[in-house]
Amino acid sequence: MMGHFYRDFDGLWGFHMIGGWIMGILFLIVLVALIIYVVNKLSHIYLQTKRDTLSKSEADDEALRILNIKFANGEISEEEYERKKKIILNR
Repeated sequence: MMGHFYRDFDGLWGFHMIGGWIMGILFLIVLVALIIYVVNKLSHIYLQTKRDTLSKSEADDEALRILNIKFANGEISEEEYERKKKIILNR
């Protein structure tokens, strides 16, 4: 009688099911960790791109400020000013 009980208990809903739960939980943990990793990497790439874009626009603003000062001080001609301004704005 006892052998029959253990044989049935070891079936679909028996001790083997515990291993399935553990594997399911581990799979979910790995899946959540993978999603967090991907979101983190994508946000890092997005923020880096945005930071680089801001740095370029800030550099252009600084270059135009210096160019305006040089033109105002008479260090460069109007033609040179226009040419350099066009180069800075087209970058």
